[in-house]
Amino acid sequence: MRFEFSCKETDGGIGFEAKGCGLGYRYDGRTLTLDVLHLCMRRPLLLLDLGPVFPRNPLLYAEFLEKAAQINALLYSSNQTLNLCETIHVEKLVPVIWQLAKTAELAHDVELKNYKAFSESVGTIHEVQTFRLDYEESRYGRDNPYRLTLKTHSGTEIRASGSTARAAISKIAELTLRDVIALEFSLQSGENAQKLIALSARLSTVARLLDMNFDPSDKLLISKKKDEKARSGKSLY
Repeated sequence: MRFEFSCKETDGGIGFEAKGCGLGYRYDGRTLTLDVLHLCMRRPLLLLDLGPVFPRNPLLYAEFLEKAAQINALLYSSNQTLNLCETIHVEKLVPVIWQLAKTAELAHDVELKNYKAFSESVGTIHEVQTFRLDYEESRYGRDNPYRLTLKTHSGTEIRASGSTARAAISKIAELTLRDVIALEFSLQSGENAQKLIALSARLSTVARLLDMNFDPSDKLLISKKKDEKARSGKSLY
């Protein structure tokens, strides 16, 4: 990943300490826990147990968590900062980071090809009847071997395929936002529609986490360039 994230090994290589943009990470390979820290305040925020995350790549998980934090910082600040700690009060950071940790775990499962765990987690978190990501090259051909199926409790069902898992996830997120939510409202399933909005947003973030060419800082640079252009334009009058 190209975004701001530095890391050094600890405990003879079984642990690590990493720094992102406002948040720090300390992994203990003996207890299999990841401590998320507020760098400026030097304050622990959340201790995550990575023992249940299997197969496990703690550094990849921390990278996904940091990238998710930067993406959310951009959203909360209208592309003004990558530092989540600058946009949310420290007392409100914990529940936000907890949700980002869930998103990071989903991306972690997909990256390590643990599609069953990914599917079950999404289905449970967002309470849909069916959510399943499959890899079936022999059936769908080499170009689009990944298939993702989503079915709501109201019976609305959509499918998407892609050349990569990320592509299929991105398509389902788009279809959910564009088509499924409108259908759920038409079926007077307002509660389901709200849950599907959250599902679409989370899947869009997972797709961005999996995209190694997506760097949150690029959005920050674009925003700064627009602001500079706007200021220079105003100064002419």
